[in-house]
Amino acid sequence: MKAAILVNTRSGRGGAELLAESVAGALGAAGIDSQIFALGSSSPRQIVEGARGGRALIVVGGDGTVHAALEPAIEAKLPIYHMPAGTENLFAREFRMRAALPGVVNAVRAGLTASVDLGRVRGRPFAIMCSVGPDAQVIHEVAARRGGSVSRLDFAGPIARVALQGRPSRLSVWVNGHAVIQNRPGLLLIANSRRYALGQDPARRARMDDGLLDIVFLPFEAPGAMLWWMALTRFGLHDRMGGAKYVRGKSVRVESDRPLPLQIDGEAAGFVGAEHGPLEAAIEPGALSVLLPDTS
Repeated sequence: MKAAILVNTRSGRGGAELLAESVAGALGAAGIDSQIFALGSSSPRQIVEGARGGRALIVVGGDGTVHAALEPAIEAKLPIYHMPAGTENLFAREFRMRAALPGVVNAVRAGLTASVDLGRVRGRPFAIMCSVGPDAQVIHEVAARRGGSVSRLDFAGPIARVALQGRPSRLSVWVNGHAVIQNRPGLLLIANSRRYALGQDPARRARMDDGLLDIVFLPFEAPGAMLWWMALTRFGLHDRMGGAKYVRGKSVRVESDRPLPLQIDGEAAGFVGAEHGPLEAAIEPGALSVLLPDTS
């Protein structure tokens, strides 16, 4: 029995690397061989070859590390287990995974798995969500300033700056080929999971095994309106307000009147609109295997 461990050494202000070594030690004590791969130092091909034939790909880091693990896990045909060591750890929250050594050892031994959906956009899979507009701009600003691990405090300044800027760009959105938003300013979220940063959770009805993407559009034009929507979202009141849209579908197309930032699973991912072209997103049912916590 063996397992592979993928660690982001920048996560947890260095704590993720120590956690990965502790995981390897705990697995070894239980008779489970393991190999540690460092994000950025090990190529996807090395991860796939080292992980193939194992019981799981254990991810030690945040949601960005989970995102980086998706393609190797799919190719190696391995379930993912998330040991949370990042800022939000949305994937781990979704499946109630904890950074506890007995828990991960028991999960690998038990081998209980579930198949969940993935979204795919521009050739990249996503487990949690992607978004276009102001919140993605916040992600871009934090990424541009990032030197190591980040905390929620690092988002405060960018959120305030973006929220107080002028009117956001206009979006047009099609779901399953049908127009749902036409040339309106606002924020667009395409969710595979109900989880979102800062406890906002705009797509609270989303499920990772229903074969659908949940699309949330929050319209606003005036500076500061983004903060109003954040307050409403925090208490689950956003989709009751006029102008908000919440729809589900298997495919999404997004166009913009000018370039807008894009984020995927909390990672800056280029731009949408104008010379960057439209965004096409689609669901891939049952594309990812997840190693479930052992609850026995």
